[in-house]
Amino acid sequence: MSKIAILASLSALALSTPVLAADVTGASLDFSHYNFADADARDSGRSTLGGQMVIGFTPQFSVQGDAGIRHFRDGDWNDASWGLHAIYNAYDMATVGVFAGYEEVDGREVDSIGLEYGTSYNGADIQAAWTNYDGHDGLIDGNIYNVSASMPLNSELSVGGRADFLDLNGGRNSRRIGATGTYSLAGGYDLNGELGLIDDNGDDAEPYIGLGVSTKFGNGATFNRRGLAEFLPGL
Repeated sequence: MSKIAILASLSALALSTPVLAADVTGASLDFSHYNFADADARDSGRSTLGGQMVIGFTPQFSVQGDAGIRHFRDGDWNDASWGLHAIYNAYDMATVGVFAGYEEVDGREVDSIGLEYGTSYNGADIQAAWTNYDGHDGLIDGNIYNVSASMPLNSELSVGGRADFLDLNGGRNSRRIGATGTYSLAGGYDLNGELGLIDDNGDDAEPYIGLGVSTKFGNGATFNRRGLAEFLPGL
């Protein structure tokens, strides 16, 4: 049985349990575009359209579903992904989750599973995650480690950052670091931006820029989307 099928079976069991009442507690929709800033790599970029939904069963337990489609300009690659998170609110200021996902990267399958943690500290929202993925059809297996944070400066503007490390089986690795910002617009929309650097196996770091717009319903999503394509700002 696939990793995501195991989580789906557990979620279905929870749905079928009479004592658990399922309610949609939050959802989100987003669109973003990333592009490398270097003149020699400006034809490389990634556009993403995605959505998430959270279903709560108890104040402590919920399930989140993710879906996303992406287009990578260089190579004309397309990607589609699905994810499922089982989430437990351990106490008021911390949330833990286990997740599984499936991607099709240019027609090649990627299965993933991982652990995630979220907390709030001095007004900042912090997430950390570990993703183990299995690549097929020539894609190398690996692990992704991620930490991200965001802090509101006022009722409209939040700033933050992210750090990601991709460790490929066989010794290769890539690092990504970025500064992020979100500005709340009228009508319930948010404008998102990111400036960052990514390097491949110690090569010169490539600068990139990302812009996007998002909206949320209810409490929004609990955790970020995970996966190999989410690590890559472009190809």
